[in-house]
Order: sequence, then structure tokens, then C-alpha cells
Amino acid sequence: MKNFLKISGLVGVLLLVLTGCSVPVYNVQNAKISTTKANNEVYDAIEKGAKKAHWKIEKISENEVLAHYKIRVHKATVKITFNETNYSIEYEDGDNLTFDPLKNTIHENYNKWVQILEKSINRELKKSK
Repeated sequence: MKNFLKISGLVGVLLLVLTGCSVPVYNVQNAKISTTKANNEVYDAIEKGAKKAHWKIEKISENEVLAHYKIRVHKATVKITFNETNYSIEYEDGDNLTFDPLKNTIHENYNKWVQILEKSINRELKKSK
């Protein structure tokens, strides 16, 4: 009986830990750029902001980049689309992030990384003139 209670307790804690790490995916949708900028200025701000937040970017078109983040065994890739007046950040791919496309949930640390990226980009957009 004691073994059953121990095993039941461990299973309960394990389930709590595993489900407690998944949260809704944080995406940035059409974040407004406070003053209209040329497309290349927006790109430069995204590039600098990403670098300061430890993301590596890869330009895939005039108005799109992929940003990659790696820490320990986790990898995240987001697509950043932009124009002169706004930008968006959306989940693209990842490793070891417990992403569930049906529930649109992901490891909670992913959201923190994206929020740091967003704040860093916003700081750079405010700097550029």
C-alpha cells in the first residue's frame, strides 16, 4: 500500500510538472511602429534588437526574416514580418519546446524569449530616426 501511494504521488507530481510548463503560444500581431520608418530602417532595428536579445536572424525576403534562438537543448524559430508601420512575430518551429499545435501551447520559457525579443526590437525602433 505504501508503494502504491508513493508511485501515485510521483505520477501526480510528474503530471503537474509536465502540464504546468505548457502555456498558450505568445505571438506578436501587427505591433505598431510609433513613427513611420523606411523598410530598411525597420529591418535594421529588427536585426539589432534580435542580436541584443541573442537571436540570430536570416533574411528570407524584403519584408520577412527568420529569427533563431538556442539555449541548452532548446531551439526556437520565429518568423518576423514587417513593413514601414508594423511588425509581427509568429512561432515557426522549435526543438524540445513541447509545442502542441492542436492546443497551440508551448513551453513557458519560449514566451519569455519572444517577449524579450519584442522589447529589444521596440527599443531599437525607438532609437532609430
